Amino acid sequence: MRTKKWLVIILVLLTVAYCGIAAAAYDHSASITVYCFADTPALSWAKRHGAAVSLLGDSEKARLNALETFTYTLEGSECTITGYEGASARLVIPEKIDGHRVTAVAKHAFDGCDGLQEIVLPKTLQDFSPLHTAQYTILIYAGSPAEQALQQAASAKEQAEALKEAAEKAPTALEEAQQKAAQLETEASQAEAELRAAQEAAAAEQEETSDAQTQIDALQKTTKEKREQADAAEKKAEDAQKEKDRLEQELRGVSQETFTVCDYSYLSDSEPVNFDNTDIPFTYSALDGGVTLISYTGSSADIVVPETINGLPVTTVAFPVSEQTRSILLPPSVTKITSKLTQPRYDAPFWLNLTLVVLGLALALGMMQIAEKRGTDPDARFLGLPLIYSGVKYFVLLLLWAAACLAFGWTATLQNAVGLGLAALGVVACILTLHAAERVEQVGAQIQEKTAFMQDCRKKAETLQARAGTQPMKDACARVSEALRYCDPVSGAELDSVEADMSAALHRLSRAVDTGDEADTEKQANTLLRLIAERSALQKSAK
Repeated sequence: MRTKKWLVIILVLLTVAYCGIAAAAYDHSASITVYCFADTPALSWAKRHGAAVSLLGDSEKARLNALETFTYTLEGSECTITGYEGASARLVIPEKIDGHRVTAVAKHAFDGCDGLQEIVLPKTLQDFSPLHTAQYTILIYAGSPAEQALQQAASAKEQAEALKEAAEKAPTALEEAQQKAAQLETEASQAEAELRAAQEAAAAEQEETSDAQTQIDALQKTTKEKREQADAAEKKAEDAQKEKDRLEQELRGVSQETFTVCDYSYLSDSEPVNFDNTDIPFTYSALDGGVTLISYTGSSADIVVPETINGLPVTTVAFPVSEQTRSILLPPSVTKITSKLTQPRYDAPFWLNLTLVVLGLALALGMMQIAEKRGTDPDARFLGLPLIYSGVKYFVLLLLWAAACLAFGWTATLQNAVGLGLAALGVVACILTLHAAERVEQVGAQIQEKTAFMQDCRKKAETLQARAGTQPMKDACARVSEALRYCDPVSGAELDSVEADMSAALHRLSRAVDTGDEADTEKQANTLLRLIAERSALQKSAK
């Protein structure tokens, strides 16, 4: 009993010692480097979770990604943007989409984008057609094809506005010319009438005086001048009419959009602009004005979380990271992080490892308890030793296996498979040992039952020898007792008949001894000796 208690104490101490050593030596803590800005939710999260942090300066904010989605058409290696699916106020046109160089933006690419206020164009863009709007401002580089197109559009706008202004003034000029022509025509007609009246008066008087002729000459000169002025005014009115018609015709030929050209300003080469903004290596969902990143589909070990996707701020990072991930950049817009960017010191394999050791201890203690409940008699204690041995054996095996798994870093699957297998073997061994012990006890009980007859016969023979009154009777009983002593004590069904005869003969021998009949005692002793020999023969034949 005391030995079992000491054994329990030793096993418990071994378990506690192993758990303490394992806890001190095991450290699987890890963290992906988190790049973030000061005074942001991302920094607070990183500090709370013990992540490795690297702060970014304010100058880095200009380099944060703003990812956008475009529709486009391809022609060879060139790409034309035909639509925009986001909601950004400031949009950067990418240099490439899916590896194809962006060379043009279609005229109606931004129809319906009411929130768009500013568009940044790369130097490589050859054609930007949606120029004729006052909605947004274009940011361009000096000397780029986009600058030339904008300058040409602005020049065409100035010409169109000048044409429109001239066309608007033409009706007034025509009206003035017509009024002037009509006035001069009236004056010329009046001069001609005065000239005819003077000529008629001179002809009526039938004499020509120098004064009359002088008057007529003056009137002719005045009439001629008035007529020339009237004809010139008429010609000017006709020209004004033709100019008006020409201007109206040219104005009708000018597209209405020519009169509207977006404003533009210049970018400096030192200003950081991300022109690689179409590759969105995330799956995401947009909800309540924010974007939640669900998974990362890229291959980079350094993940950059964009500040916006299609104009909506990225607020939640919920995608799992792989073992290859080294770092992640979190913008100020991120307010919620559910990704596992850090790993605790004690992970699931560690706790499973300790569980295996505790399971081994429970197995050993359980077998000891079962062995103790079997009883305190020598046979029961002897039959309980295999249970105690099996429990200690499988505890040691599980302890050694757990230590090997921690030392060599074997996988949790292998650790659990072998560990649970050992525990299962321990349970099976316990069951088999119990079954064997029960079988031994059953056999012992059967043997005890089958040997009871012979033991009883031996006792009776010894008693008769002591009760015999004469020496011949004692000798006869001694021969019977000696024969019974060396006889196989195990009985069987095949011996029932002869054993019944032996029991009857032994009874008759007892009666002969009690009556003091030496002859009958000798006779019954010989009968018993014959029956004992017959029983032994039957046992040999049965075996």
